[in-house]
Amino acid sequence: MKRIHLTTKPPKIKRTVFDGASSKFQTKHVRMTYNGSDVSNSNNTNQEVTNQLAQIDYPADQFDFQCEDNVNSNPGRINLTYAEKRKRVMGAWDLLRDKLIETRLEEQSPATHCCCFCESSVDDVIFCQDCGPSAYYCDTCCKRIHQNILFHKPHQWKQTMYVPIQMTNELARKDHICESSYSTSIYAVDVKGLQHTCKIQLCRCEDPAVTFLRYSLWPATPTSPKIGFDLRFMELLSVLQLECCLPAKSFCDALDTMHSNYIKLISNVEKNIYRAVVGDCLTEYNYHRYSLNTRANITESSFATECPICVKTPSIVSMDANFGLVHKQSSGSGQDRQSARHKNLYFLDHGDLRRFIDDYALDSKAPNSVSYFNF
Repeated sequence: MKRIHLTTKPPKIKRTVFDGASSKFQTKHVRMTYNGSDVSNSNNTNQEVTNQLAQIDYPADQFDFQCEDNVNSNPGRINLTYAEKRKRVMGAWDLLRDKLIETRLEEQSPATHCCCFCESSVDDVIFCQDCGPSAYYCDTCCKRIHQNILFHKPHQWKQTMYVPIQMTNELARKDHICESSYSTSIYAVDVKGLQHTCKIQLCRCEDPAVTFLRYSLWPATPTSPKIGFDLRFMELLSVLQLECCLPAKSFCDALDTMHSNYIKLISNVEKNIYRAVVGDCLTEYNYHRYSLNTRANITESSFATECPICVKTPSIVSMDANFGLVHKQSSGSGQDRQSARHKNLYFLDHGDLRRFIDDYALDSKAPNSVSYFNF
């Protein structure tokens, strides 16, 4: 037997309440009551919310009331279309545009002439943006701090403008002391395309290119390198080529454009980084990056535990091929081709291919209209 409802439930209404724990206003749906005691309790609750609101200093635009009294007072807070939201955002940028330009121009001059370390006041204060927005030094502190730091470009204030200062950094290995070590001057290119002149310590115990890598520099040439690229520079160029199809020429031109508005010292004889990185240097780094990501050169002895996914026996992958195409003997053996570094991974050696075809067992009596290995 169904229960008969003799009375209907009162409708639900929206009520804005103040949550003291989160210090925010929340809109809740409650049922309207007709009991006088409930009305008095509601009035007490509203009075309590009003008292709590008076004790907290909130901006007026943070109050989001959903009651009818506030819809007309702040109609832009609810039911905004996409065009209206975009218009409000553009209006906010319009109010900030002039202030941002003025602030940017103000930051072209030093905010202080006091060194942040020794606290001495100097007129020609040195500012290093790579160290941070508040890195102001005197000449002595700047040289002491940047003695072993590469890829920083401090600028010195000269009455009306910042001028770059010439600094020669020295990099030396702390983990290897050898009597056959020697120092040489090189050009180091950072991730922003800036060139730095520095002295590095090399050792005759290993190849200079290997020592370059210990300093997080990728050598431009395999023997006697004079230019080293920051590994972040090479990684950024490699990723942009793979993901964005960006040519190396466009990448180098974009970096040069970034620094076209800055003063350059006449004594700095800059190298052409595009000619240094394009070609075999970049190709070898791509293969180096591929080998690290795929663990191609890691043996079983390199792992502490045995990998359960790796196959125990060499596997053969068979794929369909268009045997009507011409197979060139020079496939994969070009001097400038990246496939030559992968050896037999993509292209099988021509001699091995011919031996595989000659040794392949074929039943000549089998009735079949397909011609096998017609090259």
